[in-house]
Amino acid sequence: MRNRTILAAGIILILMIVLAGCSSAQTATPTQEPTPAAQTSPTVESAPVLDPAEPTAPAVSAPAAYPAPAIQYVAYDPYPAPIEGEQVEWSKVQALLISGQVAEVFQRFSLPIVITMKDGRIILVESPAKDEIFKLLDQCGEQCNDIRRLSEN
Repeated sequence: MRNRTILAAGIILILMIVLAGCSSAQTATPTQEPTPAAQTSPTVESAPVLDPAEPTAPAVSAPAAYPAPAIQYVAYDPYPAPIEGEQVEWSKVQALLISGQVAEVFQRFSLPIVITMKDGRIILVESPAKDEIFKLLDQCGEQCNDIRRLSEN
């Protein structure tokens, strides 16, 4: 019983010391006239008061030669890029058109379409119907305006 009383008193004493240390933060107040005793002791100077109307640093603007970059939307493609001369599926061609990777579309009379990519690769696709690729290009809109359209008559 006595051991428990000593332990409890020790814990209370430690808590009181910790709490006293936390709550005894002293704030310095500047004095108007330093006394000779105060001149030998270190003094705490208060921080200068800043006027919110005055800017603390000059405003820096970006040079006119460096415009902000335009937002670029890149189509996500979880599949590998088509290989030169490979025949791809129609859905892959749609994704390539939307992503802006196609430079030229050539529809032959026998319906296989030859697509030239902007990096120079040539891929093939079997069209579901005649002129379906041109309908798709028209639906694509502004992204597909620079694609050359060729047809074998």
